[in-house]
Amino acid sequence: ANIAHSGFDLGNGGGIACNFETNDVEITGNMIRGNYAGDQGGGIWDRGVDPGNVIRENIIEGNRCHVAGAGVSLGWGSFLAENLIFGNISDSFGAGVYLFDGVPRIERNTIVDNYNDNSFPHGAGIHIREGSPKIIANIVAGNRGLASSGVGLLCASSKQPVIECNDAWGNEGGDYLCYGACDTTGSKNLSVDPLFCDPQQRDYQLDALSPCGGLDGDCGLIGAFPVACGGTQVRNGTWGRLKAHFR
Repeated sequence: ANIAHSGFDLGNGGGIACNFETNDVEITGNMIRGNYAGDQGGGIWDRGVDPGNVIRENIIEGNRCHVAGAGVSLGWGSFLAENLIFGNISDSFGAGVYLFDGVPRIERNTIVDNYNDNSFPHGAGIHIREGSPKIIANIVAGNRGLASSGVGLLCASSKQPVIECNDAWGNEGGDYLCYGACDTTGSKNLSVDPLFCDPQQRDYQLDALSPCGGLDGDCGLIGAFPVACGGTQVRNGTWGRLKAHFR
C-alpha cells in the first residue's frame, strides 16, 4: 500500500502513476490494493498519450482517493480491459473508474461494490467527465454512494462517447445517468442481474443463465469473467492465480 499526496488535494497514482511520457506500457496480472491518492488515481493514475498503455487482468481493490478515480483515473489513449475493480472509495467522483478526457477504451471489466463518500449523484462505478471514450461490455453492479447517491455509470461528456453492451444493475443511485452528448438508449445496454456465481465470496464469474455470458444477443461476453457455474464454462479463464488471493 502506498500514499500519493502532499496536502489534501495533491498527489496522483497511489499505487501506479503513468504520466505523459509513460506510454506503450502493459500493467497486467497485478493485485493493486490499499493505496491512497490525495487527488486522483488511488490504485492507478494514467495520463499516457498515444499509443497509451494497456491495463489488463488486474485486481484493483480497496484503494481510496480524495478527488477522483479511487480504483483507476484514466485519460487520453489507454486501454482498460478484463480487470476486477471493487471495494474502492472516492471522497468525490468515480470510485471505480474516472475518465477525465481523451479516447481511452474501457472493455469487459467487472466494476462492483465501489463507494462514493459524497451525497451528490456522481458515478460510483464509472464517471465520465469528458472525452470520447469507448465504454463497451462492462458489468457495473452494486456500486453505492452516501445517501444513496452512487450512480453506476454517469456520463457528462460533450464529445459523444460510445457506451454499448454494458450491464449496469443494482447501483444505489441509479444505473445510468447521462448529460451532454451521452446516450445509452440505443446501444444494447442492459440493467439486469448479471448472476454472479457467488458474490458473497467474491466470485464474480458468471452463472450459465447469466445474460452477460455471451450466449444471447450481439454483445458477446460482458464483464471480466466467463461462465463458470451452473453449466459449462464458455471459455478458458486466466484468473486462477489471482483468485487465490481471495481465499
